[in-house]
Amino acid sequence: MSQTTVKVHNEHTRIDENYTGVSLADLLAKYGLPADQAHHHQMIRSYLTAEGTDKYYVVYSVAEIEPSAHDATVIVAISLNGKPLDTDGKLKLIDSADKKPQRWVRNLTAITVKSVE
Repeated sequence: MSQTTVKVHNEHTRIDENYTGVSLADLLAKYGLPADQAHHHQMIRSYLTAEGTDKYYVVYSVAEIEPSAHDATVIVAISLNGKPLDTDGKLKLIDSADKKPQRWVRNLTAITVKSVE
């Protein structure tokens, strides 16, 4: 899949970092949940959880990852500054708009999408 690079400031380390990976919106679209204006009603009724091996998990509204509705870029990163993630596992969820990395998920193991009806 197409790779995206985001530059973020990690408030924990106080360092600017460049993560590269797949857009979460593109990943969801590949598995049947297009995050675009044509599917607006489905998006605003859907949310996802992302979980790491340490059982840390976060929640996102699907609309938060849709580029025409939100300025942030949310990616499933595979590299940091051009190198494999190393201590953060093979996959890490990164949100370019979060001021603190509290919704970043290292050692990402699962993304589950649910709809509220």
